[in-house]
Amino acid sequence: MSGINTAGATAKDYPRLREPDGSLHQEWIIRRVHGSGQVAHDADSYALLPRVHPEYALGPQNNYVSNNVYVVPTSMWGGPPSISQYWKPVFRGEKRDLPTNGGIA
Repeated sequence: MSGINTAGATAKDYPRLREPDGSLHQEWIIRRVHGSGQVAHDADSYALLPRVHPEYALGPQNNYVSNNVYVVPTSMWGGPPSISQYWKPVFRGEKRDLPTNGGIA
Protein backbone atom coordinates (compact mmCIF):
# COMPACT_ATOMS: atom_id res chain seq x y z
CA MET A 1 0.00 0.00 0.00
CA SER A 2 1.31 3.43 -0.86
CA GLY A 3 0.05 6.37 1.13
CA ILE A 4 0.60 9.98 2.00
CA ASN A 5 0.66 11.74 5.36
CA THR A 6 -2.73 13.36 5.98
CA ALA A 7 -3.38 16.17 8.46
CA GLY A 8 -6.45 15.90 10.66
CA ALA A 9 -9.63 17.98 10.61
CA THR A 10 -8.32 19.98 13.57
CA ALA A 11 -4.74 21.15 13.98
CA LYS A 12 -4.00 18.93 17.00
CA ASP A 13 -5.19 15.70 15.34
CA TYR A 14 -2.48 13.14 14.73
CA PRO A 15 -1.41 12.88 11.08
CA ARG A 16 -2.36 9.56 9.47
CA LEU A 17 -1.08 7.67 6.46
CA ARG A 18 -3.90 7.56 3.90
CA GLU A 19 -4.42 6.78 0.24
CA PRO A 20 -3.73 9.89 -1.90
CA ASP A 21 -7.00 11.67 -2.73
CA GLY A 22 -5.91 15.19 -3.74
CA SER A 23 -7.21 16.74 -0.51
CA LEU A 24 -5.65 19.91 0.92
CA HIS A 25 -5.21 17.85 4.11
CA GLN A 26 -2.52 15.91 2.22
CA GLU A 27 -0.51 18.98 1.18
CA TRP A 28 2.47 20.05 3.27
CA ILE A 29 4.55 23.23 3.17
CA ILE A 30 8.29 22.68 3.55
CA ARG A 31 9.78 25.87 5.03
CA ARG A 32 13.54 26.29 5.22
CA VAL A 33 14.74 27.25 8.70
CA HIS A 34 17.78 29.50 8.42
CA GLY A 35 20.82 29.31 10.67
CA SER A 36 20.95 31.52 13.71
CA GLY A 37 23.49 32.66 16.25
CA GLN A 38 21.88 30.46 18.90
CA VAL A 39 21.73 27.32 16.77
CA ALA A 40 24.45 27.55 14.14
CA HIS A 41 23.95 23.99 12.85
CA ASP A 42 20.32 24.53 11.77
CA ALA A 43 21.11 25.99 8.33
CA ASP A 44 20.06 22.77 6.54
CA SER A 45 16.88 22.33 8.56
CA TYR A 46 13.25 22.55 7.51
CA ALA A 47 9.84 22.85 9.15
CA LEU A 48 6.91 20.78 7.87
CA LEU A 49 3.62 22.70 8.00
CA PRO A 50 0.21 21.20 7.18
CA ARG A 51 -1.30 23.39 4.44
CA VAL A 52 -4.69 23.42 6.20
CA HIS A 53 -3.09 24.47 9.52
CA PRO A 54 -0.18 26.81 8.56
CA GLU A 55 0.20 28.13 12.12
CA TYR A 56 1.37 24.64 13.18
CA ALA A 57 4.47 22.60 12.31
CA LEU A 58 5.26 18.93 12.84
CA GLY A 59 7.17 18.29 16.03
CA PRO A 60 7.36 15.70 18.79
CA GLN A 61 4.25 15.34 20.94
CA ASN A 62 4.25 17.91 23.78
CA ASN A 63 7.51 19.35 22.32
CA TYR A 64 9.34 16.63 24.26
CA VAL A 65 12.40 15.60 22.25
CA SER A 66 12.90 11.90 22.89
CA ASN A 67 12.70 8.49 21.25
CA ASN A 68 9.36 6.74 20.79
CA VAL A 69 7.06 9.77 20.77
CA TYR A 70 4.38 10.65 18.25
CA VAL A 71 5.05 13.36 15.69
CA VAL A 72 2.11 15.78 15.75
CA PRO A 73 1.31 19.31 14.59
CA THR A 74 2.42 21.69 17.35
CA SER A 75 1.69 25.40 17.50
CA MET A 76 4.28 27.95 16.36
CA TRP A 77 2.58 30.51 18.66
CA GLY A 78 2.48 33.20 15.97
CA GLY A 79 6.23 33.16 15.35
CA PRO A 80 8.83 31.08 13.57
CA PRO A 81 9.18 27.32 14.18
CA SER A 82 10.87 26.31 17.44
CA ILE A 83 13.97 24.12 17.56
CA SER A 84 11.77 21.08 18.32
CA GLN A 85 10.07 21.61 14.92
CA TYR A 86 13.33 21.51 12.90
CA TRP A 87 13.94 18.54 10.59
CA LYS A 88 17.04 17.67 8.53
CA PRO A 89 17.07 15.51 5.41
CA VAL A 90 19.18 12.37 5.66
CA PHE A 91 19.99 10.76 2.34
CA ARG A 92 20.10 7.00 1.91
CA GLY A 93 23.56 5.67 2.65
CA GLU A 94 24.62 8.89 4.38
CA LYS A 95 26.24 8.19 7.72
CA ARG A 96 24.91 10.38 10.52
CA ASP A 97 26.16 10.68 14.06
CA LEU A 98 23.14 10.52 16.33
CA PRO A 99 22.99 12.99 19.19
CA THR A 100 23.94 11.57 22.55
CA ASN A 101 21.60 13.89 24.47
CA GLY A 102 18.33 12.38 23.19
CA GLY A 103 17.82 15.16 20.63
CA ILE A 104 16.50 14.91 17.12
CA ALA A 105 19.06 14.28 14.38
